[in-house]
Amino acid sequence: MASGMESIVNRSEAFSLTHTSINERMATSLPVTLLFGEDVRYSDKPNAQLVITNYRIVAQLSLTAKPHYYDIPIGAVEQVELLSGSCELIVCCKSGQLCRLTHDDPVKCEEWQQQLIKAIKAPSDITNLFAFKHSAYCKDKNSHHPHDNVEWMCKEFERMRMKSNGWKLTDTNSQYKLCSTYPKLLVVPQYYQDEQLSKVAKFRKSGRVPAVVWRDQNSGCVIARSSQPQVGVWNWREREDEKLLEDILRTCTSKNCKQLLILDLRHYTAALANKAARGGGYEYEDYYQCCEVQFKGLPNIHAVQKSFVSLRSLIAEVDSNSFFSMLEQSHWLEYISQLLQVTNQVVEAVAVHARPVLVHCSDGWDRTSQVVSLAELLLDPYYRTIEGFQVLIEKEWLAYGHKFADRCGQSNCSSSELSPVFLQWVECIIHVTRQFPTAFQFNESFLVTLVMHTYSNKYGTLLGNCPKEREVAKSYENTESLWGLLSVNNKTYINFLYKPLDKAIIPNDHVVCFRVWSELYSCLIHDYPDDYGSICVSDDVDACNDEIDDRPLLQHIQYSQPSITMDTIQQRLQDLLAPPDNLSMDSLKFLTNQETESDAHNSLESDKVDTKHEWEMVTEEDATRTRWVPDHAAYNCHYCNIKFTLYYRRHHCRNCGNVFCASCSNYFCPIPHELLTDHRVCRKCYERLYDPSNQAKIT
Repeated sequence: MASGMESIVNRSEAFSLTHTSINERMATSLPVTLLFGEDVRYSDKPNAQLVITNYRIVAQLSLTAKPHYYDIPIGAVEQVELLSGSCELIVCCKSGQLCRLTHDDPVKCEEWQQQLIKAIKAPSDITNLFAFKHSAYCKDKNSHHPHDNVEWMCKEFERMRMKSNGWKLTDTNSQYKLCSTYPKLLVVPQYYQDEQLSKVAKFRKSGRVPAVVWRDQNSGCVIARSSQPQVGVWNWREREDEKLLEDILRTCTSKNCKQLLILDLRHYTAALANKAARGGGYEYEDYYQCCEVQFKGLPNIHAVQKSFVSLRSLIAEVDSNSFFSMLEQSHWLEYISQLLQVTNQVVEAVAVHARPVLVHCSDGWDRTSQVVSLAELLLDPYYRTIEGFQVLIEKEWLAYGHKFADRCGQSNCSSSELSPVFLQWVECIIHVTRQFPTAFQFNESFLVTLVMHTYSNKYGTLLGNCPKEREVAKSYENTESLWGLLSVNNKTYINFLYKPLDKAIIPNDHVVCFRVWSELYSCLIHDYPDDYGSICVSDDVDACNDEIDDRPLLQHIQYSQPSITMDTIQQRLQDLLAPPDNLSMDSLKFLTNQETESDAHNSLESDKVDTKHEWEMVTEEDATRTRWVPDHAAYNCHYCNIKFTLYYRRHHCRNCGNVFCASCSNYFCPIPHELLTDHRVCRKCYERLYDPSNQAKIT
């Protein structure tokens, strides 16, 4: 007889703990609290100096009363090297850290290396990553944080008011037949026929057709992205591809725009090589008469990976005598500068010149994702909020097929596919936030955590190469969402200086304005401090364990809850740091506003003295206080308009109070209210003070 009761099967039974006996024995001796679904795979007995689980590596640095530990997710480890002739292991992390493990016994050190190499081997299928097992146990424990299933594409389409301005959402790619690495919904001109897209897909590499991803609501201009056209050595052409770009230009409402700007992010020689060897190429301007093509020469993924390896080695072996020269040789900051320069060009083309832009490289999923998403971040204030930033990543990186699995080593792919493309993009944002500290709702801790969980494999948000692959693996249904951690409700990641800036921002892209992201690599630059958590040194790993408090994996920053007094201070800081809209001498307000008009008048009267007892005539103009323009309010020289940098520094004219560069203020003379000594003045004040008609006044 069949039982009337249905058997209850837990989801976690599909991921059984394979080393239960070891877990029970190690329960009281482990320096960490195991996550749901985490089990121990290896433990160095009897001191447990090295513990390897299916999620992380916990290594003890010293056998002292207060030991220090490394806590490194397995997915974040790129390789493990054993230094020849020594008992030292070098653990190279994909996020830039280098960790050193030592043991007195060389045999034990070799055993560690073998166990670590075995543990970090990537699976052939992303469903075997820890994120799937962890989520199964979280669901059984009622601790599940599901992904948001709201269709962001439709919301973005409505937010940018595309439907009423000549654009439409097409579901031609609903079954991924048009392009397997594109989203199901694409934005194209309203009157462009869906049947024509299939011809364009055959002409563009991997079927990645020109698709509109953002629209400026003021000018009506758009940003589109694609892959390279497959023109080959015979300069093949596709009329439907040309017509699509013409329709994109025509649909833009800007009347001054006559040409669509195509930014090919490759070197011209690289585009020619693709044309000759792989059947690729670029848009031939004789065919695309409505377009202007520019080659920007951004480095490819192999150059970026090589530069990052050099940077990682440099940070691990800091030498104060050669640090900056070696940093320059790594080209890391130079590549970031180039990336921001191209991004600024996109921003200026759209926001200043009202010109639509098409961006592509070879495949359209690495450099294209970097430039397009960074440009949208600078153009659109919505993407500078926590919610908008998540939508930006979902759209430009996940939906449009950045290969996270290959670039981050999530699956068993060729090592030549590894490249920190996403990390480089996040580091660009760090440099922008330093120049605009009040323009972003999230703080630096938010971005550090984002980078660390890009490689941790604990969450399923950034897993897989494309939407189709994630759909087949059902990663959104069977993993935890990273956005549940990086939410606006988590005060750890809130920038309390945030003040919405409803305009586009253009950062300084000169390399001298950048510095190494020490907050990400600091555990290797400094002598292992005690206040760092995972991926670095910690005195108490239990207190840092993200099952208890899922704070940033790299460092833990304590934030006090904002009170009324704190809100007042933050508001004052916002007002001070926010760049002024219209800067003029009449609009400058000083911090010490305690002096009333009557007080100022009395002060002026008291400064006037009897000329019989004074050796010069003091006029009212001479007695007026010189109002200095604040340093943070001056971005360019008041005379030659050169942009201020670390090299071109700011100098105040002691007479007029404006800010100048060194060459425009390299004059010294007495000024009316300080005649006893020479003071730095600008060129105009120097000429005015030493004009023959003024000699009687200053002598």
